[in-house]
Amino acid sequence: MVEAAPDPARPPRPARLVIVDDDQPLLTALVRVLPDYQIRTFRDPGAALAAVLADPDFDMILCDLMMGATTGIDFYLQLEAGAPALVRKLVFMSGGGATPSMQQFLDGVPNPMLAKPFSAAAVHALVQERVDGSRSVIAPPA
Repeated sequence: MVEAAPDPARPPRPARLVIVDDDQPLLTALVRVLPDYQIRTFRDPGAALAAVLADPDFDMILCDLMMGATTGIDFYLQLEAGAPALVRKLVFMSGGGATPSMQQFLDGVPNPMLAKPFSAAAVHALVQERVDGSRSVIAPPA
């Protein structure tokens, strides 16, 4: 099988990201610091899940760990049930305070955690690594 070479006249599409967090100012800030990406933001994890299942062609999903009634773990489990291949594209975000059962879950999955507060540079590095297929764990700035 011969693969077609990329069309040099047509630039590659920007990476597509989904960001799920109940904190609107954080969503706004992330869109602002990631201008080179197509981003869909959601404050409601259920709406985010429905959007991802309807259009699974996303390169990365950033999801807050602790959001009101639905946690990032709930989102992960629902995503795993509906579209298991997308689970590897999920990155958790958290400002800490994970319960022991949450920490046990996180220790048992390969998905990285982006610790809040994080810098714009840390988000850029994580997105670039994940879009390129790498895995990373990013710590909060020192």
